Amino acid sequence: MAAVSRVGLDVASVADVRVSLSRYGNRYLERVYTAGEIASCGGPSVWPGRLAECFAAKEAVVKVLATQGEPLDLRDVEIGYDRRGAYDVRLGAGAATIARRDGLVSLSVSSSRDGDVAVAFAVGTFSCEAGVTAS
Repeated sequence: MAAVSRVGLDVASVADVRVSLSRYGNRYLERVYTAGEIASCGGPSVWPGRLAECFAAKEAVVKVLATQGEPLDLRDVEIGYDRRGAYDVRLGAGAATIARRDGLVSLSVSSSRDGDVAVAFAVGTFSCEAGVTAS
């Protein structure tokens, strides 16, 4: 099977997340993150850093999937963890539709945080049989 890869990269500011949490609280959380993501980020004392990493990971995945300018709700991409602590990306209805249409075979995400900066990188492998091109 011939395949093509797409990559997505995003950088998020921990300070920006901290400000959004302070200013908007639960409204911010519920607009951007799923209940599972909020729960897995540990609680208010660790939220800013972990949420920034999660945000960057979500944006990186969106960049892999939404290459034709389709709107994609950030809550349609859920960043979780498997039993080994590696990222486990779950796609909601809109994201899953795009993934099926484009022939997504695999999706991997990695992230890191240093001080006030979180960065994430996503790689999606797509079947060329679905007519996908690199972007």
